[in-house]
Amino acid sequence: MIERKLIFSCVAATPFSIEDACAIAKALADEAAFSEPWSIYVTGAGDRRDTLSIRDTPDWLLALQDRWATAKRVRFWHWHKAQSYELSFDRTTGILTVEIPAHPDADLDVMRKAFLDRWDCYLINEDIWRYRRTGVVYRSGDWSVTHLADGLEAVLSRFGPIEHLDLIDGYISYEHRDDPNVERLRGAESVSGFLELLRRFDVKANKLRNIGASIRGPAQVVDKEVHGLALGLYVSHKPAPVTVEIRSSIPAAELARRLTPLSGKLGLGKPVPAVISGSDTSAGPAKFEDKPWAKYLLLPLLAGVIGLVSWQTFSYVRPDYTTEILTPAGTEQGIPVFAPGPVTVSWFLQPDPKILRPRILDAEAEVEIYLNGVRRASVSGQGHVTIALTTGLNTIVIRPLESDAEPETMQVRIEEREG
Repeated sequence: MIERKLIFSCVAATPFSIEDACAIAKALADEAAFSEPWSIYVTGAGDRRDTLSIRDTPDWLLALQDRWATAKRVRFWHWHKAQSYELSFDRTTGILTVEIPAHPDADLDVMRKAFLDRWDCYLINEDIWRYRRTGVVYRSGDWSVTHLADGLEAVLSRFGPIEHLDLIDGYISYEHRDDPNVERLRGAESVSGFLELLRRFDVKANKLRNIGASIRGPAQVVDKEVHGLALGLYVSHKPAPVTVEIRSSIPAAELARRLTPLSGKLGLGKPVPAVISGSDTSAGPAKFEDKPWAKYLLLPLLAGVIGLVSWQTFSYVRPDYTTEILTPAGTEQGIPVFAPGPVTVSWFLQPDPKILRPRILDAEAEVEIYLNGVRRASVSGQGHVTIALTTGLNTIVIRPLESDAEPETMQVRIEEREG
């Protein structure tokens, strides 16, 4: 018999507290008449996980009291009558993912609405971080990489604890003084690592080109709708003057208030008129084809002289791309391992050679999931998708739709972890 389940994600009108988490878990256990206690998994700093198995709610509160504030994820899991139950509280985003069995005749919409109404939650049915609501461009009057790091840290602290923010992408592009014709990149894996990268950048030995970052914060309920706090930053240092482009899922008035520390550090002043292409929150320069000089002058010129140049030369002018996977990251053993639950897969297209085009951070691609060689699902997304994987060894294939880039493949193992 195929197990039927209700699976959804939601955000509370006010952030979930430890008491909320335990109350929801207790109510679900009482309704299902669990014969054994929940298994509780707590993922904290450095992805270290503690395992708890406690029967009574007061004990849950006591055991979680010292862990809740610093936890990245708290997961309640139980196996009851050959069916699994799960409540996963993502402490960095404020999102609760619910996975509970359903009777074959049950109305899943009614079940979901009853849960949301009871616990004052709002359903998430799309990527709440992706779409831009505000885009502004400034010219910096008091530029330095250190000022950028200090101002950005002050801004991000208004989103929440730095360790609870997710760095989707963060890099510095520069030229080394000994080899000015080659672009070099340095990246970071966390927001704190990105801030440290900025502060340690050697401006004497290197000539800065640009800086880019895409950062996600917690989800919020605004006017009964769920919004994710997202901030995209792109600093163009060449040619002068320095411009700072910011995209965000935050409305303009709220963004202006939150950007006050950065504006003060960099002397940003008022936004300058500019066209910001695209609809997402990952900041970056306009695409090559969208620039007027490229559309009306350079591309027709290239088309006219294509017969006069070698294919190798033309390939250099309009480079190929390679598909690069950002998350999930591999381990020393090569294959990342996760507990059952949503897994975010993100990617970008890297131009080759790198010096003529920026990376495409929102590249549309088809993502195929295989289990034991059998195709199980296929979804599409721009730069990232969140998918539920089946227990076992999953193969993920990312097939870009916007270029001739070759597909990229990785494997992810999903394992049940009890006790």
